[in-house]
Amino acid sequence: MNHYRQAILRAGAPVTKAIGHLYLPRFSYHLNASTYHAAFEMLEVGDILIAKTYWHLTNLFLGKYPHAAIYAGNGLVIEAIGRGVVATDLIDFVLGKDELRAFRPTFADSEARAEAVEYAVSQIGVDYDFIFDPGRRAWYCAELVYLAYAKAAMKAGAKFRRENIWGEWVFTPANIATNPELWEPIFYAGPEGAA
Repeated sequence: MNHYRQAILRAGAPVTKAIGHLYLPRFSYHLNASTYHAAFEMLEVGDILIAKTYWHLTNLFLGKYPHAAIYAGNGLVIEAIGRGVVATDLIDFVLGKDELRAFRPTFADSEARAEAVEYAVSQIGVDYDFIFDPGRRAWYCAELVYLAYAKAAMKAGAKFRRENIWGEWVFTPANIATNPELWEPIFYAGPEGAA
């Protein structure tokens, strides 16, 4: 990343941090306890969750698929959010969302998926990367997924799609959702016709 761009992004970090925490007030979400139970039955260790919450301002910048997380098993999700990398109960993750998709990496067997989860768990406590800078020791949500699965992807010869955002090639939740050759869709919950 060039130094000029890096300085601009770092100066704007407080703004992106604020945007990550702003949303219009809501009193209900599309997903409910039955979604949680269906997801809990379907998910396997290492599956990737892609979620969207309507009315969050991050949707303006990150599009249709603004958030990614890793299912760790036993009802736990590892995700990078504004507080950093955290473990979240699956039910809390689901109930605060309007759409949920789950994907299984086709390039990783159960052992590789367990290693990816182990990596993600080891990152709990690492700061959140509000400027999407791949060179920092702070992770944004999809970057955590990318790093967790980098070893398995390299071993399998799988190449992750990335996209140019603000002059930097980054891995986004959309790169998972739009690449069924590497990420098999296994679950969807949300409004009809939105999938």
